[in-house]
Amino acid sequence: MAGFLGNLLRLPGRIARIERRLEEAIAYFAARSHPTQFASAIHLGDDTALALLDRRLLVFVDTSDTLVAPALLMHGAWQAEALGAFRRMLRPGDTVLDLGAGFGVFSLAAAEAVGPAGRVHAFEPDQHHAGLLARSIAANGFTGRVEVHRLALGRVARDGWLGDPDAGIDVARFGAESLAAGALEALHAVLARSPEARLLLEWPAGAAEPAAMAALAALAAIGFRCWSIGAEGALAPLEAQAAAAAAAAGGPRRIIAARVNPA
Repeated sequence: MAGFLGNLLRLPGRIARIERRLEEAIAYFAARSHPTQFASAIHLGDDTALALLDRRLLVFVDTSDTLVAPALLMHGAWQAEALGAFRRMLRPGDTVLDLGAGFGVFSLAAAEAVGPAGRVHAFEPDQHHAGLLARSIAANGFTGRVEVHRLALGRVARDGWLGDPDAGIDVARFGAESLAAGALEALHAVLARSPEARLLLEWPAGAAEPAAMAALAALAAIGFRCWSIGAEGALAPLEAQAAAAAAAAGGPRRIIAARVNPA
């Protein structure tokens, strides 16, 4: 009898837990069927809003931006396939560079993945965007693992940003702005001494094929190969010449470069 009464008394709690699990399951599948409907954002005034990346990472955005901000505010996502491929390259404890970080979508994803033992260096020369990124880092509790560098991207190799002239990196994202500013060339020596480096390269729109080919040839000279990013972030081998031609023609402009298959 006592056992029966005990089970009866515990029944409301069990029902509540079942209800919570059902609600979580419904939200999970509904968000994938209707992602816009479930995106959350709060307007804070002064052209600033707080959005949710992937429904869990807080991102401060400039509402006057017409490219990244609308995607984050409406969908809670930005460059999902490239971001997925980027995340799969990250490991706990990695040292990561995000060059041309913008609002910090890739920086925040990296900080989450590398954990407290990792280090993320986010470079963003736009002072307003860098300020919003710093707020996002603090809001997510990543202050101890992310450093925001408000620098011109061509200076990254000259400013001692790692504190060790012989240090290497594990993962780097070269945003379109950073490639145009010569960050790949500036980091050539760092990449040469980083045997396991994995790179996400984003070419600017209308990139000149000779310039793209020269950059990829410089990477090939130190052992890097290229992969294209397909549906759902799937990777496929890509010849450097084809990658440069695609970038110049306005085709897929985001590729992965590494010495071994990063998949």
